[in-house]
Amino acid sequence: MNNIVLKEKEYAEKILDSNTLDKKPTFDLRILAKYYCHEKKLTQNKIYLELVNVMEEKYNNFALSKWQPILLDLAKNAKKYKLIDIEYIPITKNELLTIDGIVSKPMKRLALTLLCLAKYRNIVNPKNNDWVGYKFKDIFKMANINSTKKEQGFMIHDMIALQLVRMNKMVNNLSINVCYVDKDNSEEVLQIKDFRNIGYEYLLYCGENFIRCKECGILVRQNKQSNKIFCTECNKYKPQETKTIKCIDCGKEIIVDGIVKNKKRCDKCQHKYNNSSRMKNYYKKKYQEGYLQKFDNNFYLLKDNPLELFKNGYRITQILNPDFDEWYNEDGSEIRYPFLVNFEFNNRNVLYCAKLIEGKLDFM
Repeated sequence: MNNIVLKEKEYAEKILDSNTLDKKPTFDLRILAKYYCHEKKLTQNKIYLELVNVMEEKYNNFALSKWQPILLDLAKNAKKYKLIDIEYIPITKNELLTIDGIVSKPMKRLALTLLCLAKYRNIVNPKNNDWVGYKFKDIFKMANINSTKKEQGFMIHDMIALQLVRMNKMVNNLSINVCYVDKDNSEEVLQIKDFRNIGYEYLLYCGENFIRCKECGILVRQNKQSNKIFCTECNKYKPQETKTIKCIDCGKEIIVDGIVKNKKRCDKCQHKYNNSSRMKNYYKKKYQEGYLQKFDNNFYLLKDNPLELFKNGYRITQILNPDFDEWYNEDGSEIRYPFLVNFEFNNRNVLYCAKLIEGKLDFM
């Protein structure tokens, strides 16, 4: 199930302001496509180009050949759906009285979740008529209910027995029709602005101790010391994404990936350095001897000579990048060959230490 975002324009602008995309970025890209179409008034081709630019800038290991069909489809369908702009989902007094009348606490959370989903779908599609068509596992996740499929089925059955919901008559359709949406528009009591933890929203309404994460705004349970301000995800260590270094040759400031440790020059100066007469002769010699190897358009200088491995049928299949703490020795000095080159033959593997050669080599 895709995330539910009530204010998609603001969400799209946050994506553009961020440095990275999610590991599964299709949902974010779909909102960006709609944003470019309806807010920026771009044509289909320009939407596609903008999505490519975003992926190149913010998505690690982006391969256009893999993503091109998806990006083209998102650009094509962007005009079919408008940006959703909902301030909040209102919950009325009558609706809460109905939910409060349920005995089971988990079922109360489920009831609020179904109600929010039905009202959300009613706003997005005025002909929806209080139907909810999401998968059970996604509904229960939003309701913050840990349960087996069997338990989920029993809870839905109990909701039907209480005449709170009814199922679709089609055998292969598990859509749920919510029967307690307030048609009298009684007093508004609760406002739901975030669909990530709707079950917790009900517990917060009941007076339990919850806080909204200072970073991402998600609702999470407060700890016993009442000093929690971040959710678990935002409280994790976040490595430096980018940093600024000064080229040792021309003095120009350049932005590089945060994990890069051995880059000392800008690309232009690095290119000039690599192809200076001294370094050119050095790299030529290392290439002829077998120490310098090319893999995935990058050159690696190996600590040991691999020619004997090549004679025995071994081939390079993978380069293992070092972790953050693998760039340095115990005494704090930088490791000269932090990369590992994997040679493979007949399911046997041999690892050789290597270092990455920054920049291009004209003579190769």
